[in-house]
Amino acid sequence: MTAGAINDPDLVQAIDELNYVVRRLEQLDQQLIELDEIEGYRRIAAMKSERADLLETIRVRAEKLAVAPRALIMLIGTANRLRSPRKHQLPTLSVVRSHIDIIRSAAERDHVEAEAEAKIALAVAHAARVRAKAAADGITYLEASRS
Repeated sequence: MTAGAINDPDLVQAIDELNYVVRRLEQLDQQLIELDEIEGYRRIAAMKSERADLLETIRVRAEKLAVAPRALIMLIGTANRLRSPRKHQLPTLSVVRSHIDIIRSAAERDHVEAEAEAKIALAVAHAARVRAKAAADGITYLEASRS
């Protein structure tokens, strides 16, 4: 093994054995996003069932490895995407860690931005609620003044 190789045999085995499961899960997620809810209702139900089965397979293995299922999905997907093209070798531990760290940093930034956007949306919703109440009160006043 080369220096810095992934040396956890259970993780290496999971990366190899669950490669298809993770790739299929990613494909299903993409297909679900693109599928029209009305036209593809039956397909959505079938895809939901298949997705649940795939997630259960991952959950069982993640439990054995004592890692969160979403973390295992990320590790497997990242490691397999980074395999060397010619010899199909796994990347080193540091390369996988570096890519996962980039994902983590981006997700943290996205989370902060989403929180800020949510605060703004709440303020806009509150202002709209106040305007709607004022309009309703104005209509009530106008109706009362007619008689």
